Amino acid sequence: LFFSIMWNAIAWTIFGVLLRELIVHPAWGIVAGLLFMLSFLAIGVGLVLITLQTAYRKAVILATRETLVITQKGPVRNREFQWPAGQITAIRREHSGTTINDRPLSELRVYDRDSRHKGFFDGHDEAELDWMAGSLRQFYRQRSADHG
Repeated sequence: LFFSIMWNAIAWTIFGVLLRELIVHPAWGIVAGLLFMLSFLAIGVGLVLITLQTAYRKAVILATRETLVITQKGPVRNREFQWPAGQITAIRREHSGTTINDRPLSELRVYDRDSRHKGFFDGHDEAELDWMAGSLRQFYRQRSADHG
């Protein structure tokens, strides 16, 4: 959030100065500078949207006999991931590949039969991720035993 605020403050200030200069002293060089600054403004808006999405995103896990559904809802974008129960090969906590202050962050990963995986809840408490993974593994192991 701090980075996006600083980025936007600098980019919008420079854009405003160039715009004022264009109004006072019209020149093609200033127009080129304004057009160049538009890319920085777009990046700044993107940073704000990513920050809002990350800060206010909510997730719901729905485990049924037939499918595992993880829905992520946020102010910018909603996403839904779905796996048929028979396609899930593993659910576990693993390192996400991200580190903060030299500490690797963990995430909940769902693997399918094609060895593809999707990670969720990165940065959450490892004990909480272990509990979620264990509960889901137990649920689907129990479901497959009931039908096997």
